[in-house]
Amino acid sequence: MTLRYFNDTVPVIYTLVNSGDKMQSRLAILFLFVSLCASTAVMAADCKPDQMSSRVLNIVKPFLSESIITRTEKSKGWDEHKKRKYDLLDKIIEDTSNAGDETIAYLLHLYNGEHPDEELSCEAIIRGKRMLPLLQRYSACLPKTGLEPLPKSFESTGELLKEVIETIEKGETCQHHE
Repeated sequence: MTLRYFNDTVPVIYTLVNSGDKMQSRLAILFLFVSLCASTAVMAADCKPDQMSSRVLNIVKPFLSESIITRTEKSKGWDEHKKRKYDLLDKIIEDTSNAGDETIAYLLHLYNGEHPDEELSCEAIIRGKRMLPLLQRYSACLPKTGLEPLPKSFESTGELLKEVIETIEKGETCQHHE
């Protein structure tokens, strides 16, 4: 389904919905719903994720694993998992290699919690324009980590990512809070 399809279809649906005929309105809304579901399925099927390097996976997976545990269970050892998560976050921030850049870009497409997202976004801004291609590449399709499906609590609105990209494009900087 293309954008042209929707541009041609939406005015027709709008006319049918506002025609006053309940049956036409319902059919138009149903058609729009089915069209949107089909286009979403097509877009999802078009997602062919890049392969994450083993070096990046070795950084991302432990962090995500600890994040999943700290968000889904308050069991014995919870504080230990939370400490490990923040220790891993510090290592990610300190890793200025290409793998570190890729890890930050990947994680910024998820909701990692308020503090981790602040740290990751600030670090991406500090690293600057070299982060833009990675941030944009992952926006199209996130690579698989082997931990999928991630809990719904990891879904991001995309607002922080948009803000990070805009800040980098403006050439602004950031300072980590101690």
